[in-house]
Amino acid sequence: MRRKVREKRKNIGFISTRLAGTDGVSLEAAKWASIFESEGHLCFYMAGELDEDRPGERSLLVEEAHFKHPAIREILRGCFGVKTRKPCMTKKIYQVKDRLKKQIYQFIRDFKIELLVPENALAIPLNIPLGLAPR
Repeated sequence: MRRKVREKRKNIGFISTRLAGTDGVSLEAAKWASIFESEGHLCFYMAGELDEDRPGERSLLVEEAHFKHPAIREILRGCFGVKTRKPCMTKKIYQVKDRLKKQIYQFIRDFKIELLVPENALAIPLNIPLGLAPR
């Protein structure tokens, strides 16, 4: 008979534009976090908006991660509904991406994250720089 070997506890980090309220992304992240934590792992959160019930000692609020941040809204206006994206807009995308990437690295270091779970950051273009940052 084989004995099940228990893996060591992992620190799991969720990243999204928003982890607040009852939208699908927030509910899905909460469901995954509940499952991970029931298995003994610790969950941490980085987003542009966070629910008050997410533990503050396990969260990092990064305002530029939110899709309503003024810089992100400016990028969206410069990328959608236009025929050609201006070079200055491309430059802005990469500047914000670099700032977000630094925040992601800080999140990983501060909370000793071993597994990242990007929630919709890579799937929908609400925050283009955030979608590029984890790469």
